[in-house]
This record gives sequence, C-alpha cells and structure tokens, in this order.
Amino acid sequence: MKVVQNIENSEVNPFNDLISVELSDGRVLGDHISHLPLRDAQKEVIRQVESKDVRVSKYVLLHANDGKLPLKIRTVKALKGYSIDVINAVIYTPDGKIYDDYRINNSGYISPRTGSVTLHELVYFEYLYRVNKSLYEKIKADRSAYEIHHIQGWRKSRPEGNGLFNLRLLPKKLHYQYKNAVNTLERAYSKGQWQPLVWWTSIPRSKPNKKLLK
Repeated sequence: MKVVQNIENSEVNPFNDLISVELSDGRVLGDHISHLPLRDAQKEVIRQVESKDVRVSKYVLLHANDGKLPLKIRTVKALKGYSIDVINAVIYTPDGKIYDDYRINNSGYISPRTGSVTLHELVYFEYLYRVNKSLYEKIKADRSAYEIHHIQGWRKSRPEGNGLFNLRLLPKKLHYQYKNAVNTLERAYSKGQWQPLVWWTSIPRSKPNKKLLK
C-alpha cells in the first residue's frame, strides 16, 4: 500500500456529501453540504473532516478478516501482549479474552484502566504506527499540534464509538476551523436561518454505560 505523508484527505467520495453535525446540546443535524449556510471555505473544512478517509478504507480492505482487524499493541508498553481490533475498538488480553475494564474521564473519553491512553488514541496510533511510522513519531513528539477527532462525537463514551472509521487525524488548525464552522451552523439553526434535511434529538451522548463510571 502506498504510504501518504500528508494527513489531509484529498480523495473525497461524493456520496459523503450528506454530513452530520453535532451541536453543543447533543442534537445531531444532517444535511447535504451544498445546503449549509456557510462560506465555501467553511464548507470545504466540513467536507475534509466529515468525508471518508480512503486510506483507512484501503488498509482495512487489505488486512481485515470477517469484519475484524486485530493488531498486536506496540505503542503502549503496559499493554504488551494485548491486541486491539481497530475496526470495532475491542481490546483482547494476551490469552485471547475480551478486555472490559474501562473508565470515562470528565470529557467523556473512554480509556482502558491498564495503560495511560484513551481508547481512540490507542486505536488510531496502532493503525498509524503500521502505515506511516514517521508520521506517528512526528505526532507523538508534538502531540498538542494534532487532534484525533470523533466524526460522530456522541459515540465516544462507548467502546464501539472509537473504531477506526469514526476517527480522523486533524492538524490543530483544521480542527479549530471545523469547530468554528459548527458554531456558525448552530447560530444559524437557532435563528431559523437553516433548516437541516434530518435531525436527531435523542442521541445518548450524555448517557455512557454506567458500569464504566466506577
């Protein structure tokens, strides 16, 4: 597989132009990107963040088996001998059992209690370590310059919401621009200036599995 150094996604699937945006109150609104009340530059930011990353798709197609892609964990010493299915964000112990000892922090991110790493970072870094180790090392050396973004943010507090297809690696600047675009959409929606195609009002963003809060 060709390794791409640039983390921007230049191959955008046109069928991904139907996007979903999470508002600050947890509601999720969906619309075609051409209908968004944004400047063209802001629409392009939304497109870059929300669109399908074809490099991830290619890697999964090459290596997945029966809907799973387990990788031996190499990026966290405390989890040596463990594996993680990066498609479904399922951790396996060295004896092959499913690991289920998690905690959730105040920001809603889920983490295994073994090792100081969030689940979404573990998933993405195990993938990146294999496809572009130099980029992995660059990001680890300057972690604050990048964000691993949850495309469907309301799913981040459950293990299944931290799989590879729900994550995007973004430069800090692009992530900031995305948040500004979402804030613009939220203001337009609250003022009745935007009528989205679809919306969901019962997304369980604030209702993580209570067993994980112990």
